[in-house]
Amino acid sequence: ALIEQAIPEVSSMVGEATAGFTTEELRQLSSLYARLLASLNGRA
Repeated sequence: ALIEQAIPEVSSMVGEATAGFTTEELRQLSSLYARLLASLNGRA
């Protein structure tokens, strides 16, 4: 339950942090982020 509550906050932090990135960097980051979420969901 805590993870679900944290995701919007993390997403907005990621949005702010990635404002200066190129498209390719963003693609790599979103891939990493998706894997992170998948691993968190797997543990829950």
